[in-house]
Amino acid sequence: MIMARGKSGGKVVVVTGASRGLGRAMALGFAEEGHRVAGCGRCEKHLSKLEAEMGDGHSFAVLDVTDDDAVKVWAAEVVAEFGAPDLLLNNAALINRSKFLWELSEAEFG
Repeated sequence: MIMARGKSGGKVVVVTGASRGLGRAMALGFAEEGHRVAGCGRCEKHLSKLEAEMGDGHSFAVLDVTDDDAVKVWAAEVVAEFGAPDLLLNNAALINRSKFLWELSEAEFG
């Protein structure tokens, strides 16, 4: 189990898209270095597993970053729990249909 250095040690790192892939790797890496991580993603199962693996001192929430109101609520919760983040990694992504960029509508970036 990865443990942070405690409430007063390390920086506060926020990672969106933390449930798998690069986001998960970054969350684990920052925790390993002693930083406190707050993350979000859409898959509750993957986030629960990550949270259990990382232990106390970190926080993860199921969140769709395309929902502005939900993001505002989550951001306020993170700031209330950890204070202002030292680093924000906007890693959450969506996959557009295979088209040239100029052929995609604004709504498809949603």
